Amino acid sequence: MEIFLLSDHKTGHHLRVYLSKVLEFLFFFRNIKISGLSCYFLHLILIIKKKRVIIFIRDPKKIILSSYYYHLKTTEKWCIIENNINNYIHCIYNHNKEKVSDVVNNFYKSDLVINSNSSYQKILQDLSELEGLKFDFLKSSIFTIYHMEVLLNNLDYDKHLVIDCDRFTNNPSVDFKRIKMRLFPNLNTDRITKIYERKLDLHKKIFNNHKTDAIKKVLPDFINNIYQEKFPELDDLYNKVINLSYLNNK
Repeated sequence: MEIFLLSDHKTGHHLRVYLSKVLEFLFFFRNIKISGLSCYFLHLILIIKKKRVIIFIRDPKKIILSSYYYHLKTTEKWCIIENNINNYIHCIYNHNKEKVSDVVNNFYKSDLVINSNSSYQKILQDLSELEGLKFDFLKSSIFTIYHMEVLLNNLDYDKHLVIDCDRFTNNPSVDFKRIKMRLFPNLNTDRITKIYERKLDLHKKIFNNHKTDAIKKVLPDFINNIYQEKFPELDDLYNKVINLSYLNNK
């Protein structure tokens, strides 16, 4: 048996890695393989083929904000090297086309082209906060959000378990119980999960640093309008998925 854990940019990579380690420890002797994966668009085929997947998602507006503030400070090479932006974007897409489902191939890649020799980070730093948010949304976080919308529209609640990044950080015991109830109802994991919950509490500061102050901010109306224009139905879809997942224990 194999269980996949999937996250994307600003939806909880660090939390996904943490949860992978917890599950690997819990099921080391039970012939259950835990596979952690990054990037929705590379692995949407797992969702469409109804594989067993634990999926980290996040409020799209928090993704937009967190992405912008992360890119202002990151030391990732693609972001800080001049003349590297478009090569990076198209390299990721073109080298992985065989892994991408047909439903993704209609994504308007041309919108990601950037006409500048500066590094991505330098472009953001030279813009006002408002224009920087708009730029990063249209050139970066839109990619994650687009594929999250595709993913959410193809959920099978019998096979897929959704975890909200911020809810898991703030109250991991809820998601540990959901994982146990949905995936391993006959396995007594209470003692071990309590140990890991305490460890997660000790590391809260680390995870909160990755969340940034972005979640405390309100998305400016101008950017919000652009977001609503691109994704008019996503807020309702996201809220529906969260309600089904957490209120109805799907």
